[in-house]
Amino acid sequence: MSTIRTALPGLGLALGLVLGARPVDGSPSSEQTPTAGEIDRLEGDVRRAGLGPELLRASLAEARRALDRARGARAAGDEPHAALLDRLAGEWLALGSATLRAVRAENAAAAASARAADLRTKLERGRALLAEDQARQGRLQAEVRRLEQERAPSAGAKPTPKPTPPSAPKKGGAAGKKGKP
Repeated sequence: MSTIRTALPGLGLALGLVLGARPVDGSPSSEQTPTAGEIDRLEGDVRRAGLGPELLRASLAEARRALDRARGARAAGDEPHAALLDRLAGEWLALGSATLRAVRAENAAAAASARAADLRTKLERGRALLAEDQARQGRLQAEVRRLEQERAPSAGAKPTPKPTPPSAPKKGGAAGKKGKP
């Protein structure tokens, strides 16, 4: 029993830190009190994002549990604890929203990383193709220079004349007389 009494102030301090050390005035503002509709909306956001429902299952279940406990505390006339439980539900809901934002950011970063890797691969392929083309161009230019040097007349040597093809016999000469006796 004495352990519980010594733990209660620490628990109160921890709860105060979790809740942002907000004063409890018995009437929480609407921004601190989440509704079941907000929890459902967050679950819908998870489904629309194509993420598994297990992603936020724990935090949303805790938010619903805190809201149910707050309703029970209000029904029992314990408004100060109901306000604390409303804030606790709000914190769980905020945790769920932050988790969803973090997962979306991670997914966007992973997609950007994949695009960057794809672009790096394309860049490396393009550089390799460019190097191959430059090497082929260099080989062709060397071949052209070699052929031009072989073809160019050497200094002091007489150019060789181009050979002329033999002339073909004229048509109509002896072939036309063969048919007459």
